[in-house]
Amino acid sequence: MLEVLKNKELNYPIKAYFIDDSYLALDTLWEEKNDYVEEKFKDEDLILKFRKLKEKILKNFAEHYKGYIENSDDFKKYLSLVISESLIVLDLEKIFDNDRYKFDEMQKIFIRNLLREENLLKLLNKTLFCLILVEICYADKDTEINKEILNYLLARRGLRFLVSIPAIFDKVLSFGPFQISEFVIGENKDKFYPINYINRFVIEFSEEERKEFNLPIYKLPERLDDFDLRDHFRAEIYLLIYYFLELVKNVDIEILKNAYKEDEGWFFIQLCYYWAGCHHLPYLTQKLFKEFLEDNNNIKNKKSFADFIQDKNENLNIYLNRFREILKGAE
Repeated sequence: MLEVLKNKELNYPIKAYFIDDSYLALDTLWEEKNDYVEEKFKDEDLILKFRKLKEKILKNFAEHYKGYIENSDDFKKYLSLVISESLIVLDLEKIFDNDRYKFDEMQKIFIRNLLREENLLKLLNKTLFCLILVEICYADKDTEINKEILNYLLARRGLRFLVSIPAIFDKVLSFGPFQISEFVIGENKDKFYPINYINRFVIEFSEEERKEFNLPIYKLPERLDDFDLRDHFRAEIYLLIYYFLELVKNVDIEILKNAYKEDEGWFFIQLCYYWAGCHHLPYLTQKLFKEFLEDNNNIKNKKSFADFIQDKNENLNIYLNRFREILKGAE
């Protein structure tokens, strides 16, 4: 399948994936980001910051296990395990009663029930998978080609390569399989970061308990540049959980219950579009998804949120159309 790409003019980041040496490929990607910053912003301090981070990332890549995975089916099993782990150590009850939410009993029941739904958890898995294809593996409208690029990276480069890929065409700190950025995680006490917020409710085990049961530290680092391999995946899961909680907070619970009861499968697919939109443009997506659900005709007629936003914002429309096509072809 990847033979098709030989006849295409590839752009970064895809172009660098096929450099024989993985270390050199990563170095090239980070230098492309610096070239972009130099050309667009002439910011030498920022370039120096990214060069220091590149050194740290390349050192980690050289010294630690790569996390090779044979194919995307095995990768989806990995994602499933990370989802289970992330939810098990998340104290939802404390989130429910936190000042940000103070959910009533009906909202709590709705959240608990949906986060236990096997079909929704499968679609959460698929959402993570498709976001990776959109963010770092999108080379063609043919989903099979994009999946083959991911298969190639998993088998030839490993998970550690994926978590080291920078967002090239961006001046902010952003890297990894989901291109998570400093907008959603950070240390500035004057700002609100969704991932840091959810991370407050991750269960902490004592050092004695961790030694006795051989447990890792489940709390995520507070800074993106301190992330280890698995942290990127758990952070994205917590980010999507945050957007789900915001949905329940901001949309009348009767509307959500009605949409769910009308057609569970349809509602879950719309949640996937909502998650993808929030990952890309969170504030606009939350506003538009609320409008979408508050029009009962959209629920009764099982309209698509991806269609609903087509004339609302070109950037969001392009992103969700890519996500929708990949979601359809990601079986």
